[in-house]
Amino acid sequence: MKNKKRILITGVSGLLGSNLAFCLKDHYDIVGLYHSRRINLRGVLSRQVDMRSLPQMAAILREFNPHVVIHCAAQANVDLCEIDSQGAQEMNVVATANLVKSLENFETQLIHISTDLVYDGSKGLYSESDKVYPVNYYGVTKLESEKEALKKEGALVLRTNFFGWGILPRRSLAQWLIEELKAGRDVQGFTDVIFSSLYTFDLADLISKMMSRNLSGIYNCGSANAISKYEFLLQLAKKTGLKAEQIHAGFVDQFPLKAKRAKNLSMNVTKLAKDLAVRLPTSEESLDHFVADLGKDYPSSWQEEFFDK
Repeated sequence: MKNKKRILITGVSGLLGSNLAFCLKDHYDIVGLYHSRRINLRGVLSRQVDMRSLPQMAAILREFNPHVVIHCAAQANVDLCEIDSQGAQEMNVVATANLVKSLENFETQLIHISTDLVYDGSKGLYSESDKVYPVNYYGVTKLESEKEALKKEGALVLRTNFFGWGILPRRSLAQWLIEELKAGRDVQGFTDVIFSSLYTFDLADLISKMMSRNLSGIYNCGSANAISKYEFLLQLAKKTGLKAEQIHAGFVDQFPLKAKRAKNLSMNVTKLAKDLAVRLPTSEESLDHFVADLGKDYPSSWQEEFFDK
């Protein structure tokens, strides 16, 4: 039997890291790194590491010598990054620089998870060649981390936006909506914030294809179309049989957020579709896939594995 590729996933206790580990564990040998919140997942070896420490990072890589590193770890709370800029710099930039330095003598494929928030949101339908000008400090640190990641020869940078299954008590946008509507509470959706969001399980499938094609450079990785956050919430409510009338239209500037929000973050994903020779899912199809998995009772069945007993 052919040996499986070894994949190291940083930030395995986060939304994307945990979802990727779950999706990929049957096809690859997975090692997941976490900072403070330990999780258990059958078939995945997890280790605690402080990526701000170069010696710790170097030791982990010497121990596991992975074929691929998927770098998901980040401080992704946009408002917290604005409040604690030094912490954001350490978690998003210094940690990435340490990872790249630790990979200097390895022929490891690096896949760096970036964000659509490197774009300023003024025009939409961004291609990879468009100028980047983040409007908040989270976006600034992620742009800097892209530059660090690209110092690794053959690195792949994915500018993406995703939704999926947050490990409780943390909730993703989709889970939050379902819980709020089931509780009978009204919610507001932003009509002026537009994005190209992908379901994490769809993203996992695309990343697996990217690994096999050994893609490198910068790619937009999102849904084939874009919708507003208001429309996203409406569609999810309708697809889950919940009351869409509880969702009210609003504008992001009406909310007292610490960090400025970019508005039109729709992405042109034709480069990725062409180089993978695939059709990327639409936002509606990604929502359909999420709802289908909701019907399989993922929220209670698969996440029970994650908690440290």
